[in-house]
Amino acid sequence: MKNIYLTVKHTSIYIIILLMLSNIFAKTTANRDASVELDKKTEKTLFRALEAVAGYQRKNGSFSPEDNIGISSIAILALMASGSIPGEGKFAREIGKGIKFLIKSQKDNGIIYTPGTWGGPMYHHALGTQVLAECLGMTLHPDIRKVTIKAADFIVHAQDKEGGGWRYQPLEEGDMSVTVMQVMALKAASKGGIYVPAKTIERGIKFIKSCYVRSEGGFGYMSPKKPEFPRTAAGLVCLYTVGLHNDKTIPDIVEYIMDNAFDPEDKHFCSLDCLAIWARAERAAVP
Repeated sequence: MKNIYLTVKHTSIYIIILLMLSNIFAKTTANRDASVELDKKTEKTLFRALEAVAGYQRKNGSFSPEDNIGISSIAILALMASGSIPGEGKFAREIGKGIKFLIKSQKDNGIIYTPGTWGGPMYHHALGTQVLAECLGMTLHPDIRKVTIKAADFIVHAQDKEGGGWRYQPLEEGDMSVTVMQVMALKAASKGGIYVPAKTIERGIKFIKSCYVRSEGGFGYMSPKKPEFPRTAAGLVCLYTVGLHNDKTIPDIVEYIMDNAFDPEDKHFCSLDCLAIWARAERAAVP
C-alpha cells in the first residue's frame, strides 16, 4: 500500500517541478542558456503522467486507499499545475472531486486529516490547506473560502507558544520541515485573501532562522546543528515565499545547496533540491 503512496507522491511532485521550471525559465530572456522548452515528446510524457495520477483517484475524490490527505493534496496540486481548475481544463473533474474530498475531510476544529493514515497530522493539514488556498485564489468560491479560513486558523492556534514552530501534533516543539510547510500554507492563505496574523508568520520565520548553521550555510532539524540539504532546500523556498529575497543568509544557503544537492542515492529528496533551484530561478527571472 505504501508503494501506491510513493508512486502518486513522487509522480505528482516531479510533474509540479517540471511545469514550474518550464514556466519560470520561459520568462528568462537575459540568459538564453537558462531557457527550457517542452518539446512534443516531453509534453506527451507529462500528459501521460498527469493521466496516471488522475487514474489513481477514488470515487470519494481521494488519491489513496486510506484517504491520505497529504498524498491526495500533492496529486491535486500536480493536476492544478497543468492549468486546470474546478470547472475548467482537462482535469477539472478530478480537481473538483479532490477539493470536495478535502472539504468533507475537515473536522469541526478545522484540521484536515484522516485519522489513522500514514504521516503526522500537521503534515497532512498543511498540504490540504495549501491546496485549498491555491484553489481559492483561482476560483474565489465561498465554500472553499469558508474551509480555508478554518484551516488557517487551526495552523495559527497549533503553533508552539514558546519556540514559534510546528511539529507533527499541535502545540509541539517545532521542527524545520513541518514549520516550513505551515508557513507556506499560511502564506498561500494570505495571498488568497484570508487574514493571517503577521506575528504568526514572523514567529515561524524566527524559528526557521534559529535552525540556521551559520558556519556551514545550511539548516538543522530542530536546532542549529547537523545541517542537511533537504531541510536547507526547504528553508530557501520558504524564505523566498515570504519575500525575504535579499536576506543576508541567501548566498551561503544557495552555495550549500549547490554543493550538497542531487545525491544519486537519495531520490526521495531530489524534489526539494529542484524546488529550491526553482525558487532561485524564479527570483532571477524577475527583472
